[in-house]
Amino acid sequence: MNHKDFRQSTTPGKWGAKMGTGSFGGGGSGALGRAGSGAGGVAGFAGRQGSAGNFFDARKADGRAPTPSDSSALLRETFAQRNVARFVQQVVSSDQVRGCYEEFFNLAVLLTQQHDWTALQHKYGVTADSGCLANLAEVIASAHVVGGREIHREIARSAVLDVLLAAVGGDDDVFLEGNATAVFDSVSKHRHVFESVSSHFLASVINRLALRELPALNTLEAEAIRLSSVQRADRIIDSFERTWQYAPSGEKQLSHKQLLQTICQQGEWFENKLREKTKT
Repeated sequence: MNHKDFRQSTTPGKWGAKMGTGSFGGGGSGALGRAGSGAGGVAGFAGRQGSAGNFFDARKADGRAPTPSDSSALLRETFAQRNVARFVQQVVSSDQVRGCYEEFFNLAVLLTQQHDWTALQHKYGVTADSGCLANLAEVIASAHVVGGREIHREIARSAVLDVLLAAVGGDDDVFLEGNATAVFDSVSKHRHVFESVSSHFLASVINRLALRELPALNTLEAEAIRLSSVQRADRIIDSFERTWQYAPSGEKQLSHKQLLQTICQQGEWFENKLREKTKT
């Protein structure tokens, strides 16, 4: 994919519109079901009572955004459908998604603790010239997004783009055309992304998978689901820290780099956290 095509398909300014139209699976298509979850989609929810109805009723009323409570409930209901949580666990556990996730812990050091592109060029073969971050994203994705199922490759690649775009504040000009100096400067201003890379990455995966299952969403609805995905990811990470990160003695035994490995090994725990009701 060249940079022009990449800008048209993935730039932050168009995320809301593209994601809201179900472009990553087709609005109302039940993409998770086609991919193998056994889910039938939630398009029928819009006409029913309850949180899903409330979520879409906001559109009918005055165009306001769904409330955090309604969007959180709709996200939970989506994952509570038959086999959906299991399918999400399988995607998160895939070699493609895990490989990209774990690569970010190496990348975080090189992008936040150094201001010299030499080490990045040595490791990834990407020069410091214009478009270096977009080229770096492609190299990382290409290294890990091989084999497996199409959905595993698609979600892994999307998460790489989401996190690296967030790392430069969603500035597609820096992402697509900035040189190393511009990238380091922007990453420095948005250090919180790499300081909480597990949250950003997992939230991206959850959000992308949810949007594949939901009917077409407008911009406000898509943003509401994105924020609820962040909340859900943070709750899962909090539970990981409490349940798995430390031994009974209090000794730290797992790092955040091992989050997806734990999700792979502790599937029932993860699925329960996806379906868990939350207070907003």
